[in-house]
Amino acid sequence: MTKRLNNTLTSLADQYAPDLLIHAPPDGKQRIPYLADGLVRAGVLVMTADIPTNNYQLLLRRWVNGYGQLYNVLSTNLFTTVTGINLGTVDNMTPPVVVLKGEAVPVIDVLAGYVVPYVTFRQRTTTLSEAEIRGLITFMLEELEADDITMQVLNTISRTSGRVIKELVTLPIRQYSLTTMKKQLFHNTDMLPKPPTTTPQPAPEKKPKTQSKRPELPPGLPETGKLNSDILTGKKPVSPSDEEPTQPMPIWFDDEEDSGFQPPVPPVGSDLWDD
Repeated sequence: MTKRLNNTLTSLADQYAPDLLIHAPPDGKQRIPYLADGLVRAGVLVMTADIPTNNYQLLLRRWVNGYGQLYNVLSTNLFTTVTGINLGTVDNMTPPVVVLKGEAVPVIDVLAGYVVPYVTFRQRTTTLSEAEIRGLITFMLEELEADDITMQVLNTISRTSGRVIKELVTLPIRQYSLTTMKKQLFHNTDMLPKPPTTTPQPAPEKKPKTQSKRPELPPGLPETGKLNSDILTGKKPVSPSDEEPTQPMPIWFDDEEDSGFQPPVPPVGSDLWDD
C-alpha cells in the first residue's frame, strides 16, 4: 500500500505541483504526508479507506459524493467564480484511493485539514456530538474568512455541512487520512488509524442495473489516458486484465445519484505507512 500511495502522490505532484518533488523526502513514511499536504496547496486532496466488499460500490459512491457535496456547498456559497471539481479513483484496486481536485483551493485546504481528520478520528469512537460538529464547521468558516456572509448563507452551509459530516462519520467504512490536521482538534492523539495491510485487489464487480441517462460530464475534465470509467459505472466488470499500475490521473466519477452535484485525524503516525 505504501508503494501504491507513493506512486499515486508522485504522479499527481509531477502533474500539478512539480516543485514538491525537488525537496520530497525519499522515505515513504515522510514522503507520503509531505506530498499529500503539498498537493492540497495545489487544490488536490488524496484520500483512502477500507470499504466492505458487500455494498462496495454503493458505499464508495456515498463516501466520495459526501466530500463532493461538502466542496460544493462551500465553494458555491463562498467562491462563486471558482467552483469546478473533479472527483474519482486513481485505479481499480482496493482499498480505493480517491482524488478530489477543486478550483477553490481554500475549500480543499479546509476539507484536508479539518473534515478528513475529524471523520477519520470519529469513525473509531462511539462519540458523535452535534455541538462538536458545529464547532468544526466554525473552525472551517474562520479559516475561510467567511465572516461577512449573510445569516441565510451561514445556515445553508452549516445545515448541509453538518448533515454530510455526520453521514460520513456513520458510514460503515474505515477512512484513513494522508494529510495533516490544521488544529489540535482532540486531546487524545494516540488514536491514530492503521492503514490497510492487505494486498490491493480488484474492486468488486457492480451488479448490472437498468440503464439510466446520466448527466453531462462537467466541462474541462482532464484526459484520463488508459483509465476506464466504465468499470466504475458498471458497464464493464473488473477482471484481472484491468489491473493497471497506478496512473497519474484519476478515474472521474459520473454522478448517477440524485444529489444534484457533480462528481483530512490527528497527524499521521510512524506506523501509518507500514506495508
